[in-house]
Amino acid sequence: MNLDTLATQFNEALDAGRVRLPVLPDLAFKIHDLMAEEDYDPGLVSQALCQDAGVVAQLVKAANSVLNRGRVPIATLDMAIMRLGKDRTHALANAQLLRQLFHGSPTGKRLLHNVWERTQNTAARAVFLADQTDHIEPSEPLLLVLLQNLGALPLVAWVEQHEQRDELGTQIRFDALEATCGPSAAAILLSQWDFQADQVSDVAQRDHWQRASSGELNSADIAQLAHWSILEDGLRPGPALSSVAAFAKWQQAQLPIEPGIGAMGDPDQESRIRELTQLLSG
Repeated sequence: MNLDTLATQFNEALDAGRVRLPVLPDLAFKIHDLMAEEDYDPGLVSQALCQDAGVVAQLVKAANSVLNRGRVPIATLDMAIMRLGKDRTHALANAQLLRQLFHGSPTGKRLLHNVWERTQNTAARAVFLADQTDHIEPSEPLLLVLLQNLGALPLVAWVEQHEQRDELGTQIRFDALEATCGPSAAAILLSQWDFQADQVSDVAQRDHWQRASSGELNSADIAQLAHWSILEDGLRPGPALSSVAAFAKWQQAQLPIEPGIGAMGDPDQESRIRELTQLLSG
């Protein structure tokens, strides 16, 4: 069965409600509500996050990492939240909570492990690129990258109930399906979770390389450049970099392009990217 036919089958099943969709952890909803206001209470956020030891450990680790290294070691969650600030705390907590969704049966775990590995590598590059700008908070493209790959979750659920699941469960076949159906499936999932319309749109346009993007370089552009750079190292590279609209904006901002976007080919820069990837790996 060819890829287009499989993609059509999956999309029809998704639209008809025949695919099991994952549920966003309750803690993610709670944190979102607590941080929705500008004058949020860090104490209440800390109390809520203490429900998940994994999130607490990740935030303390992040506060002492290359992302937010300070002179005084951070030992408590309250201190970590103060150092990280609202946006980075929210994004990194979401990263840990979303990571918990990438599980399932032995087949699902295997397929999703590959997706999560690609996701954290892309997210690390997005943080690295955003940090070179003077106006983009790195937590914004970090979260966007995490959201853009969530379409793999309903796709795994569909594969596991499909009569040809052994064929579809091969990594190469699954990755091809995710590349075709993943962004739209992720957008449907985020709509169900009541995410903002602009976030849903940015997720759906992950692979729209010439997408209309007015104004200065933004988080969606950074996420797409990071995504392009990961694909460049894989079996299905994206289009020529010169044709990517986000890259044109990167050049207009007079940001580094050699060796690679943001000088990613430089050994010192690659070392920083590895540190960021290790931070996101949990």
